[in-house]
Amino acid sequence: MPTSIDNEIGQEIRKEILQVAPLDQEKTELLKQFYSELNFDSNTKVYVVKANVFNAFSLPDNSIFVFDKVLQDVNSYSELSALMGHEYSHIKFRHGMKGIAQNLAWGLIAEGMNSGDHSDNVIRYANLLLTSKNSRKFETQADLNGLKLLREQRIDQNGMTDLFKTILKQPQPNEQNTPAYLSTHPETQDRLEKAEEIIKDNPSEHSENARLAELFGELKAGE
Repeated sequence: MPTSIDNEIGQEIRKEILQVAPLDQEKTELLKQFYSELNFDSNTKVYVVKANVFNAFSLPDNSIFVFDKVLQDVNSYSELSALMGHEYSHIKFRHGMKGIAQNLAWGLIAEGMNSGDHSDNVIRYANLLLTSKNSRKFETQADLNGLKLLREQRIDQNGMTDLFKTILKQPQPNEQNTPAYLSTHPETQDRLEKAEEIIKDNPSEHSENARLAELFGELKAGE
């Protein structure tokens, strides 16, 4: 399927979120600079939302939303880098659109998106994407690629395991009252153990990135 469909659905969701989400403009600007320093890609847009929930999510139109509780609770720039690498990986591998495909046949999506006025279809698919949890396979792939990105940028891979440990400390949401896209990712303990194994098998040198450390300090300063 053409990436134009990813963009259209992602933009619809992003538009709806930006209409209601209380953005932190200062932290959004700092996180943009932080993400740019990571050199994962040059197209992704990042936003910081004021919400007392530890979570982040990505959309198919190359955008990542991070709740400011993440910035409150992570303890190092390598930990924040791991989160950003994980979310970027969901975009890279088109996990959002593939998740829709697990629920709807590609043929039905193609027919709906190529039938003239398809605004209702866009909203339908957007809602499906927003309320669907990522599969274990997608989470594993995003974790693996996130670790690869850390190695490539000479950032401490233990940022990923530290991230999982931080997630495990979070209070579990009430599944009946919390939308799926706000809930913590599943099988965190299993993912932690898998990441530890990968790091053990793929050790890498890392060096201090003064700019990332500086920006992380600025992001934490307002907490």
